[in-house]
Amino acid sequence: MIRSLFTSSSGLRGHQQYLDTVGNNLANVNTYGFKAQRLRFSTLFAETLRGATPPRDELGGTNPKQIGHGVKVAAIDTIFRQGGTELTGNSLDSAILGNGFYVLDTGNGLVYSRAGAFSVDANNTLVDSATGFKVQRFGTVGAVATSTAPVFQDQGNNINLPFGATIPGRETSTIDFAGNLNASSDASVATVLSSSQPLTIATVAAQGVTPLSLLDQTTSPPYMTGDEILISGTRPDGAAVSGTFRFGIGNEVQTLNLSGATGGQFHLTFNGETTAAINFDATMGDVQTALNSLSSIMAAGSVSVSGGPVNQSAVEITFNGGMDVAELVANHAGTLVGANVSSAVTTTVDGDRNEVQQMNIVGATSGQFTLTFNAATTGDLGFNATASAVQTALEGLATIGAGNVQVTGGPANNTPLQFEFTGALAGTNVAQLVAANGTAALVGATAAGSISTTTQGDNDEQQQINLVGATGGKFSISFGGQTTTDLDFDAAATDVQTALEALTTVGAGNVTVTGGPTNIGVLNVAFTGTLASTNVGQMTVNNGSQTIAGATVTSAVTTTNEENLNTVNSLLATINRVFSSGSSGIGATASINTSGNIVLTADANGTSTPALTLASNTTDTSPTTGLTTFSNFAQTTAGATGATAVTSITVYDTQGAPHLLSFTFTKQAANLWDLEASIASTDGTITGFGRDNLVQGISFNEDGSIASITGNSTAQTLVSSTRFATPAPAGAAATGITVFSPATLAQNTVEYAATDVIELRGTDFDGSTVSVDFTTTAGGALMLEDLRAAIDAAYSGASAAIDANGHIVLTADTTGQGNLTLTLADAAGNTGQTAFGTLGQTIAGTDGDSNITLEINNLANFGTTQSLTLDLGAANSFLGLTQFGGFENVSATSQDGFAPGSLTSVDIDANGIIQGAFDNGRTEPLAQFAIAMFINDQGLTRVQDTAFRVSPNSGPATIGAANTGGRGTISGGTLETSNVDIATEFTRLITAQRGYQVNARGFVTSDEVLEETVNLKR
Repeated sequence: MIRSLFTSSSGLRGHQQYLDTVGNNLANVNTYGFKAQRLRFSTLFAETLRGATPPRDELGGTNPKQIGHGVKVAAIDTIFRQGGTELTGNSLDSAILGNGFYVLDTGNGLVYSRAGAFSVDANNTLVDSATGFKVQRFGTVGAVATSTAPVFQDQGNNINLPFGATIPGRETSTIDFAGNLNASSDASVATVLSSSQPLTIATVAAQGVTPLSLLDQTTSPPYMTGDEILISGTRPDGAAVSGTFRFGIGNEVQTLNLSGATGGQFHLTFNGETTAAINFDATMGDVQTALNSLSSIMAAGSVSVSGGPVNQSAVEITFNGGMDVAELVANHAGTLVGANVSSAVTTTVDGDRNEVQQMNIVGATSGQFTLTFNAATTGDLGFNATASAVQTALEGLATIGAGNVQVTGGPANNTPLQFEFTGALAGTNVAQLVAANGTAALVGATAAGSISTTTQGDNDEQQQINLVGATGGKFSISFGGQTTTDLDFDAAATDVQTALEALTTVGAGNVTVTGGPTNIGVLNVAFTGTLASTNVGQMTVNNGSQTIAGATVTSAVTTTNEENLNTVNSLLATINRVFSSGSSGIGATASINTSGNIVLTADANGTSTPALTLASNTTDTSPTTGLTTFSNFAQTTAGATGATAVTSITVYDTQGAPHLLSFTFTKQAANLWDLEASIASTDGTITGFGRDNLVQGISFNEDGSIASITGNSTAQTLVSSTRFATPAPAGAAATGITVFSPATLAQNTVEYAATDVIELRGTDFDGSTVSVDFTTTAGGALMLEDLRAAIDAAYSGASAAIDANGHIVLTADTTGQGNLTLTLADAAGNTGQTAFGTLGQTIAGTDGDSNITLEINNLANFGTTQSLTLDLGAANSFLGLTQFGGFENVSATSQDGFAPGSLTSVDIDANGIIQGAFDNGRTEPLAQFAIAMFINDQGLTRVQDTAFRVSPNSGPATIGAANTGGRGTISGGTLETSNVDIATEFTRLITAQRGYQVNARGFVTSDEVLEETVNLKR
């Protein structure tokens, strides 16, 4: 046999495979994701007939003689060149643009494919639509709950597309605003009424503290307890109002408590009349409306209600005008659940505060007089002596002393002189002054003295237990013949209260204890409940089974006193109650200006027509009735409503329910606006600190950019736990002029020495350290005001004051959060000692904010609030709200809440993340394709349906996300087409055909030669 037959035969076989490869490529020219192949030939081993020889001296070298044995297929390569893409419109189709393979689970191992024609099966699992192989995911996308979506993927790596699944809604927390407020628009103004004539005292403008009896407009005789001034008019909202001010009498206060009620109704009965049924959770406005409908209460404004809803806290009902009205009776038609209907009266009655006496020598034209007090007599005083001259003369008496009397009025022949005993003599029934003629007889008048005591009286009985300085031991408390168990010397107020309430003579709810621990500060015991407003038996405090070390057990009764109801301020307070807005509408506030005019200002800006008339009640014919001539009230400032701009947006509650929230911008002044939010009452209410539907003080710069937002803000306030008061039995609240060295404070029983130091330590509002030593003065009249002034001077960012109850109050000068602290303590080695107590924060400072707070009706968590931040823009920028002239286009542009939604469709992004579209407009990531890469793509083994498997020469699959680590991006809604190049394949087809053809010729020729060889034998 000749070699050429076998050589040509190998060529035929090789080119047949070449034709097969080209044919397969052409057959898959329209197969998505198909990768073309190419065939490479190599020669078969060559037979060496003679080897090569090297050159020699005489001859040159010779080449080898070799004959080849034909051709073989060296390799069939896969061409992983990128194929084209075809838009399919199917959202689940996708193509990889660049390197990488989809990962598919066959149920018997993983395969890898470039074909992205996917669909979901009956279980919502994403699969290859031709084979059912399950598409694999990568990472935690859709497998971990987020703030906006639940978990979508099951355990494992299959991709679940839960069409129809629901995502919960999310409550709105932020609303963004943009647009312009018109700088050229008009600002709002409140309506103001003013009395046409001022109130005066001796022709000088009256002040709020001026007694009504001393007004020039008041005719003699002066006011007596019970005298009436009639108040009538119209509120700015158009409601008619009327009320009565009664001289020297407080307001009747009654309390209705349905704490704990969860259902039912009740009625209120007054003077034989009964209201309609009132729900157990009625608001104070509901209760006030029901009471105002009774003819026995008459006009609106005769009663005011605070507190409530009544199932959450007590409702307090105040009868204006100070009458001792009949007690309210509460009952109910429907049974209340969880509470009993009860009513209790607490009457504001009068008692001693400062002793006030008067001397009247009106009409004198000359002469002198003297004043005698406790057997000591002043020098002669002129008939027209001024109040200061009289005060100086009185303070010169040893029986009075400096700082213990205050004189107003005069000169004595024009108005009565009034003496108010203060300081050490405050709150006591001091001996009455006696007035007599001097050495020169008075002309036209008789020196006379008359006492008129300002009485107020018990509110809640208060008593004190003072164990200041105790370092050990126990004590007990006796009341009504019963004694508590032993209490530790440093017992907390709650411990003492628990022990007292265990006594049947006291009972639960009838006593409140504050202060302590008892070795640090005074314990105050306030009798409430059934013991309120009664002169209860004084407690007796005894040592316990162990003697208390370092302190004497004492008890003292202190009475809660109130301000006298006989001044212009008292009248103004009654006017303000009458003109309060109640549960709706707009009220008004009365004040007195520096000229002595009474001014009534609407509580809100805008057009309104309020009216006010004041008149003494002339139907009382008693000869002791005081009469004041009040002038008419006229409008001095016409109210106007500022320009407004309105926008609205839908927000969502915690359950994803939508609610329309409206916003009204109102111009208050140049470059200054307020924003008010509102919601339909059927949806919810806007609550929170102050009026938390209001964002105040939105100010703009001159260039139109937003400057700042004041918002609703508070100033930080510290209040001393110790109530500074005079010693027992009076226990009157200390004032600035109260002397505490010599010791006249209940908290300061040992007089200070000259070198004693009170240490002021703390932190100012700005965070700076405060460390001041306040030095006392031995033997002098060191007043509480001196200590207050030292505190005030030590703090640059806060101001100190002494309130009406005798507490030291330190208030930050500005609103916002700060570092304000204060501690008062006696220095080591002091002779004098004072129980200063602690100064704790009673009001937390808050920065101005642009937040509003909602309560949505009918939620399972009703009562919790939903806070919304209004993003109006950054300061000094134009990115949010602006204020330019000439146009207005403000709007609430977006918010971050949404309603619940169901999955309706999907889309695939460039990173291979399958984004789910929900019918609430939300888009959430559901899963991410796993994309595999290999070190040697050519080493992959083809399996069915354009898929590949890992081979020993491909290297392991490296799984990751698209668009990372050299992996390609994903094109959704498209498929990668075959990368077969038809022109190239046709060229290869021709070359394969010709190759086969020439090898066939070689075979035939060899056959013919062989035939001739056979024929030689013939």
